[in-house]
Amino acid sequence: DVRLIGGFFDGLPGWAVLVAGSHAVTLSGMRVEGSTGGGVVVTGSDEITVWRNRFQRLGAAPVMLHGRTHDAVVAFNDIFGNLGASNWHAGVVVSDRNADLAADPKSLLLPDNHGIKEQPIVTRLVVPQDNVIAFNEMDANRSSGIYLDGAARTAVVDNRITRNSKEGMCIDNGSAANVIVRNIFD
Repeated sequence: DVRLIGGFFDGLPGWAVLVAGSHAVTLSGMRVEGSTGGGVVVTGSDEITVWRNRFQRLGAAPVMLHGRTHDAVVAFNDIFGNLGASNWHAGVVVSDRNADLAADPKSLLLPDNHGIKEQPIVTRLVVPQDNVIAFNEMDANRSSGIYLDGAARTAVVDNRITRNSKEGMCIDNGSAANVIVRNIFD
């Protein structure tokens, strides 16, 4: 039952917030801008709410849900003008890759900070599931709006994903049983 309400994170060399092995955390009303890293990393946690935040000009993913994370809600966020061009820098990334994101969110990536370390899909057994991504505005990012990489039973609903340099959404690498409804891609 932790709540972080408000706060301005500007120009950080890494990520603004890490939620690891936690339950019932709410992150709301934050502004995360101009960091070389990303916004919020959630790993191995449940009942996490990322609500009404603003993520702008970040070098990595504004929001990443990872591993055993379930029952998380990412909603009503403004995600725009972010600078990372890899799939791993999309507005919202949901991944089952084996990595210790609590120690280092970049541990998923190759040293070029763009490509991913190869992992056979049969070794990726801790899956983020039953999460909701809804009512977010994702505009003018260098990557895609949403990247699902091994996500299961994720509801992606009523997001507005516009003018991104890559696809609006990519559903990839073992993602299964996800529901995609009424999103606007432009």
